[in-house]
Amino acid sequence: MAGTVPSYTATVWYGLLVPRGTPPAVIETLNREIAKALAVAERLAAVGFQPEPTTPQAFAKYIETEAGKWARVVKEANIQTD
Repeated sequence: MAGTVPSYTATVWYGLLVPRGTPPAVIETLNREIAKALAVAERLAAVGFQPEPTTPQAFAKYIETEAGKWARVVKEANIQTD
């Protein structure tokens, strides 16, 4: 990737998204319970995952940043769909 677009690092991330309009209390409950589940870091690390629990707001910002970053990569590399 660095040969095509300097200073870019590709990472894999997973997250749980909910429909627009989901009540904040539901989102907070999901976030809290998922963070508890991610506390099994040792088991996840054994299969190659590195849990990084975050807040719903921070994850939304991360998705926004990643989308913008990869949109630039697609444009600069002139990537086309077949």
